[in-house]
Amino acid sequence: MTAAAARRAEPVLDDDAAALLAAKAVELAKAAGLRVAAVVVDAAGQVVAVRRQADSYPTTYNIARAKAFTSANFGRESGEMGRLLAGVERGIHITQADDRLLFVDGGCPLVRDGVLVGGIGVSGASADEDLACARGAVEHWVTGR
Repeated sequence: MTAAAARRAEPVLDDDAAALLAAKAVELAKAAGLRVAAVVVDAAGQVVAVRRQADSYPTTYNIARAKAFTSANFGRESGEMGRLLAGVERGIHITQADDRLLFVDGGCPLVRDGVLVGGIGVSGASADEDLACARGAVEHWVTGR
């Protein structure tokens, strides 16, 4: 007898929603004349969707992925974590323990029904512009507008 695989009971980030989040972040960037990459990860920090403008810097993907991972890991915006850890000795130890973390603006956590389901990271413009695109994508995902 073969048992079916157990399914998660809590909300999860599906691939369609992740693709829409990444696409919306890039759409917002294009409208502002920016060249970026957007990466969406699940709650475990695994990449679910990527949207990278062909003319963005080659490094945008890795930076966006790190911002998304940081937000999914801590459940906070990536830059907010940097500000919380500024001047704190353990902040140095955290970044040395896991080089996938990046404490720079541009990453936002993704929360559904009060459950952390992932993160989105944007890179390629200024940190403030990256954050605006990530927040705009999250706002669209939450409200549908």
